[in-house]
Amino acid sequence: VKQRHCDICDKYFYHTAYWRHLTTVHPKKEKLKHSCPHCSKVFSLKFKLDIHLQSHMNHTDKKYSCDECPDKRFASDEKLKNHKRNVHSKLAASHLCGECGASYSNYPALYQHSKRSHNHS
Repeated sequence: VKQRHCDICDKYFYHTAYWRHLTTVHPKKEKLKHSCPHCSKVFSLKFKLDIHLQSHMNHTDKKYSCDECPDKRFASDEKLKNHKRNVHSKLAASHLCGECGASYSNYPALYQHSKRSHNHS
């Protein structure tokens, strides 16, 4: 049973996951030591900064491309795999966009598509 409650984001966690959550998602200000050179974001862990830096990459610098979507490129193999699972898997047809017909394997992916492509919040 998830017993620990995060008062900051109102989520529940198992005991060990709760402490990991607090240190990575809601770190104390004195732990924020890794600054993004492109924007104002600051991170407590270097690997979190490294992941964030991918968001500033130029499209042409992203070395992972989707063989089914020629114009889609990704900064990491993990992001490409997520794309393929969310867009091209057999499960993808289970969540259809009512505006353009795009299909996704889960609601969060459809929601993100709707926000990005159709300016919905």
